[in-house]
Amino acid sequence: MGALIPEDNNLGALFLGVVLSSIIYGVTWQQVYSYYTVHGANDRLLLKTFVAVLMVMDSVNLAFAIHGSYVTSITNFGDYAADARMPWSIPSIGITGMILEVFIQHFYAYRVYRLSRGTLYMPIIITLLSLTAFALGLVFCIRLVIIPFETEAHSHIRFFIATIAMQAACDIIITTSMVCYLMQNRTSVPRTNSVLNMLALYIISCGTLTALSGVTCLITISIFEHNWIYVPFYILQVRLYSCSFMSVLNSRDHIRQKFMGSDGGVITMSQLQRHSNSHSTNQSRPEDGPHSPIHVATPVRPHRASTVSSNTLAFDLEKYLARPTP
Repeated sequence: MGALIPEDNNLGALFLGVVLSSIIYGVTWQQVYSYYTVHGANDRLLLKTFVAVLMVMDSVNLAFAIHGSYVTSITNFGDYAADARMPWSIPSIGITGMILEVFIQHFYAYRVYRLSRGTLYMPIIITLLSLTAFALGLVFCIRLVIIPFETEAHSHIRFFIATIAMQAACDIIITTSMVCYLMQNRTSVPRTNSVLNMLALYIISCGTLTALSGVTCLITISIFEHNWIYVPFYILQVRLYSCSFMSVLNSRDHIRQKFMGSDGGVITMSQLQRHSNSHSTNQSRPEDGPHSPIHVATPVRPHRASTVSSNTLAFDLEKYLARPTP
């Protein structure tokens, strides 16, 4: 005999979200281990501490999801009166998830600021969207704590819908602005353009994951607002934020070694300009005869920059928090 009140769209959705997000959580910790043991050796303490704080928030968020799934599925099993009240851990999922997302979005806003060479209007837009989404989501979660009855909580779902919409818009703006600023640095040097293209693909792939999860959550919560089908997509979005962030950090060494060699040097735009001018000058000189001197354009070898300037190419941008800036 089937259940008196089917819970497939509520408890089943929450259970699937916990299982799938736990898988991504394990992948993220593998990325964290690689970061601390290999890729983040030269990063300064501020960035390492930032990663540690994010993983604490990620772990607490998953713990709240597991607790909410256990209480609703096991502790309150068969007690439909108790199931009508949300456990405190359900709104806690939203609060901790939004804090983690705000941290990462502000980190990327700082990256946009660096890529734009100090332009403030895009980082300000990203910051305002992120903080507004956090404020609306916090209002929704507080109301869930004050009014824990599920039937009454759905009357405030519009706050959560606005939160997810603004977070998705923030992710799209971050991805679009970073790619646009990267493409503005394209030069006539093929190796430089290859680096920029690869970075753009990295940014698009990471930004698309979180934005797609947010859009899916927004669609499902708009269509099925009286059940929890949207919950697994939100839990997955939080896991994808931390996982994609760690993937970006660990990709720095791979990009540098592939395109710059093993010395880990940094090419600045001024060096590329000198190299491009030298190459053009040598090609434009006319030949006076068989005894005229031959001018060979010697490529400029990359060297390690002593300071991080505003013209540093984008593949070294992930190091800005790892080294002191002048």
